[in-house]
Amino acid sequence: MSTLSALRTVVERLDYLLPRCVEKFPQLRSEISTLGSSLGAILERLLVADPRKIINIREEYKHQLTDIADSIEDIVELCVLQNRGVAGIAPNGKPGCAFWFLSKYRFSYRGRLIRAEFRSLKMRLEELNPVLAAAAAAGGTDERSRSIAVSSSIIPSRQNPRHALVGMDSDRGRLRSLLLDKQDLWLSFIAICGMAGAGKTTLAQSLYDDSLVVENFDMCAWATVTQKFQAGDIMGDLLTCLHPSQNEEQIARTETTPFLMEQLYKVLFGRRYLIVLDDIWSTEAWDILRPAFPRNGNGSRVLITTRKGDVARYITPSILEMLPLTYEESWGLLQSSLGEEVLISRRLVKIAKKIVEYCHGVPLAIHAIAERLSGTISYKQWKRMLYLLQRNETPEKLVDNSFGLSYEDLPYQLQPCFLYLGCFPRDQVIPVETLYLLWVAERMTESIQVAERCLIGLVDRRLVMVVEKEEVSGRIKTCLLHDLMHGLCLRKGKEEGFMKVPDSGPGNIGSPLTSKLAIHLNEFEENDVVLNKPQTTGIRSILFFDTENSRSKITWPTEFSELKSFQRTRVLGFDGVDFRDRKLPTGIGKLAYLRYLSFRGCYLLELPSLISNLRFLETLDLRVRVSCVITIPNFLWKLSRLRHLYFPLAFRSDTEDKLKLAGLEELAILKNFNPSICDPNDLLQLPKLQILTGIVDGGKLDLDNIIKCMNRIGLLGRSSLVVKYFDSYSKDRRAIAVSVLECNALHALEFVGYLGKLPLGNVRFGSNFTELFLEKLEVEATAMPKLNILTIEQCDKLEMLPYELEDLTNLRKLMIGSMPQEFRSKVDKLIEYFRDMVTEEPTVTFYDC
Repeated sequence: MSTLSALRTVVERLDYLLPRCVEKFPQLRSEISTLGSSLGAILERLLVADPRKIINIREEYKHQLTDIADSIEDIVELCVLQNRGVAGIAPNGKPGCAFWFLSKYRFSYRGRLIRAEFRSLKMRLEELNPVLAAAAAAGGTDERSRSIAVSSSIIPSRQNPRHALVGMDSDRGRLRSLLLDKQDLWLSFIAICGMAGAGKTTLAQSLYDDSLVVENFDMCAWATVTQKFQAGDIMGDLLTCLHPSQNEEQIARTETTPFLMEQLYKVLFGRRYLIVLDDIWSTEAWDILRPAFPRNGNGSRVLITTRKGDVARYITPSILEMLPLTYEESWGLLQSSLGEEVLISRRLVKIAKKIVEYCHGVPLAIHAIAERLSGTISYKQWKRMLYLLQRNETPEKLVDNSFGLSYEDLPYQLQPCFLYLGCFPRDQVIPVETLYLLWVAERMTESIQVAERCLIGLVDRRLVMVVEKEEVSGRIKTCLLHDLMHGLCLRKGKEEGFMKVPDSGPGNIGSPLTSKLAIHLNEFEENDVVLNKPQTTGIRSILFFDTENSRSKITWPTEFSELKSFQRTRVLGFDGVDFRDRKLPTGIGKLAYLRYLSFRGCYLLELPSLISNLRFLETLDLRVRVSCVITIPNFLWKLSRLRHLYFPLAFRSDTEDKLKLAGLEELAILKNFNPSICDPNDLLQLPKLQILTGIVDGGKLDLDNIIKCMNRIGLLGRSSLVVKYFDSYSKDRRAIAVSVLECNALHALEFVGYLGKLPLGNVRFGSNFTELFLEKLEVEATAMPKLNILTIEQCDKLEMLPYELEDLTNLRKLMIGSMPQEFRSKVDKLIEYFRDMVTEEPTVTFYDC
């Protein structure tokens, strides 16, 4: 499916680049249009085809098609890259006849070369077109597509040992009470939702087999829906359960799905029934099935299981989320699955506990291991299982059929997004902001907003786990890929030639089919090897990962120290790399197509000035380690296509002049802007700026300037400001502090350091602080050591002053005005507490209370 994504990306990209290319080379209009139309036609044909038929296309043809699409994009972007010489403008910006003549000759020569390239690509595409058309239209299926089409049994296996329910007792009890609730006479829909292998079907089956549950209903029926949903088959399965005297062949001979639905409705009408629909994949399937279940007003229940959160929410608000087992529950499940006769030695127990850690609480993985090792007491066999787990070969392969369905069910737009997560190191918490930027740079999504929706889609399908959310907005902040999903990404990515994450040890790290490389430097630390030369043809992304505490001794191979072999690279990321141990590759400035460059978490003391040559650069992330102060040359204004710029928390210019940003007309995101190093007036010349975060280090003039500029910019999408060590003892400084609070462009504000006095009375807070109500006040032990007077006025929702005020040794006066009587009583109790705890209690003045 990555082929579809690559095609879609290039077709959309050509729509954007074509006018710019024609502007440079009008004589190539027909060639570019023809290729774009041909690719678009192939894309349309593949999109309407059955996804399982696309599997029939041989991998070599898929990779050829992807390579052709990438080559077309390369050539078109090369056209756009041409300098302004054709217009008679010399590099120094002045017109010159000689330069005009030479550039005209050079453009003519390049035009002939580019036209020849286009003709060659057109011939390759014409040769490939009939092959793709025939394969997509073919009726045969391979093993993978057949496995999807296999119909599950009507009722799951009755072999349901108690050990399979380890860790599910509370969930089972909750569902059982919902099913047996005789007070609720409405028809209730209950959903069990969770990732593949979480135990949804096992839990539902245990309830379906519960004698007390069965006795509570007049009739019970079970059907497994699956991806290949056929309403008639589901109705037939349910009728077979309800009328065992009728076999499946008799029911299959009935005429139509509406007829079967009518028969099912009649059978259920007036009865108290329990229906279990296992493994629902879509809301469309539910919409078709729902009319078959009558509202009898007698406490009937429909229990469904699904991997998709959006499907569960669509059906019912009564949802049970299946969470991974705890380590203790996982260990208990493995013990009960194996039996007492297996884990008889301390050596086996020790290694078994390590194996449990790699299952990460997924019952299906634990069962797969238990099945493999059942009756085995050989330490060598157990050791090999642990080795395979560490190599990421099993139990992932044992449960691939289950997780593979989740992947195959993804829309083609989401499949490459999911596979891309495999580039990150195992168990690494992923900042979603970085992930969004990478997806955009890879043209997997067209914007950060679309990327955010894609991640939510993956989370809803239980393929990605949310680690942290933003407090106010509720947006996802960090995410994590389960180990089993990580293994699936690596295997699928390798199968499809989507990416390569090389193992430690010598060997080729690339292949002719690899377009993305992710190199985890710390994985090579113990071997202390030199990476062998990769086959660099077609490499478009290179991501280096290292841990901050790693001092890996690995050395750059020639290809990576110069990067001259990676001319097609669009994405280059360094994460956590310490450039005190190895030099920064010298060839970065020659990567003409580069869109994304990141040094997040690295130790880098100076940004090379040659980066100014990267005219296609859209994202520049300079958020190095906090302990590193990076020097930035004054060239950023030259990167005219820059859309996302991330400064570090601490940086400096290479000259006494402030860094210039004026002219970055495409810039939409600017973070960690510092007005003492950059000119705030440049903000007025960034017409597309949507997100701005700034840091002000105490300077009155800097704070005043940035607030004035932000007010002139107007409303931004999101903006925040951190004010550090700004004292407001003087009248003019207090006025500036008030102007900050009244700034309409601000969405978030943080004061850090020694704030002497902050008058909040009669302040007209900015329009974005619509929900700014002081409900709780917290004071840390070292906070505001110079605070002398604290005034609380008209804070109706403030519950209480904190007892930690006793740590403010210089606090001498409390002013409480226009507050409820209840609050005054609480303050009186606080003062009594102060008398016993501090040598000099503050005086308290109440007014209008």
